[in-house]
Amino acid sequence: MPGWVIAFAVALSVTAVAQQSFSILGRWEATIPGRGARVSYQFVDSVRVIWEVEDPGAHQRTYVVKARYKLDRGTEPWTIDITNFEDRSLKGMMFRGIIKLQDDGSLVMEGRPSNLGGRPTEFSTAAVAFVRVK
Repeated sequence: MPGWVIAFAVALSVTAVAQQSFSILGRWEATIPGRGARVSYQFVDSVRVIWEVEDPGAHQRTYVVKARYKLDRGTEPWTIDITNFEDRSLKGMMFRGIIKLQDDGSLVMEGRPSNLGGRPTEFSTAAVAFVRVK
């Protein structure tokens, strides 16, 4: 077997192990291209998340809401569902998204609220790259 095949197989298995052992816990931030809005997710533990949006162009400039999430690493890309928002205006809503861990440690996420359709199946130009904030 050629050496490059073995090296490729080892790299794939190392990447798969790294993705499975990766912890999403902590604070992740991104700036939405074209809007200037900053979005952050703070994954508090294995089920709780705090979602924050700072949008200088919005009526309510800063919006913070607590919710619950479920991350499924058994799919490619990973899927995430954010539900049980504490904000009454989001009652019954769900955010359905996909996540991909990048080699540089950032996360690419794309999704949509349940009232705007189903979960995306692949990433588009609307995907947002989040970086971990210490």
